[in-house]
Amino acid sequence: MTMTYDDWLQDPYHDQTFCQDDVNEKVKELTSEGADFDPYDWQNFTDALCNANVKEIGQIFSFSIDKEYEKLGKFIHSLVVTEMEKRAEKQAIEDFEQDSVFVE
Repeated sequence: MTMTYDDWLQDPYHDQTFCQDDVNEKVKELTSEGADFDPYDWQNFTDALCNANVKEIGQIFSFSIDKEYEKLGKFIHSLVVTEMEKRAEKQAIEDFEQDSVFVE
């Protein structure tokens, strides 16, 4: 197989990039049981709740006042898992970017 000029230019770029599948896999790793962003770790769980925005807090109060406990539980679960996944994705991207820096 003959390498064209464009292939030659792109080769280093492709070697140093990552794709969304790589990020998704890293997020699964970072949010697994016992990992840094485990949503079921008490510290992570409470931290995510403490970082809820005004709208999310209002929704929590609304479900509580209306005694809609199933909705409350699902909402809190979703809030915590989503927050931990966001943090894990940010960390995964930072890790991949750091690993892809050329060292001279």
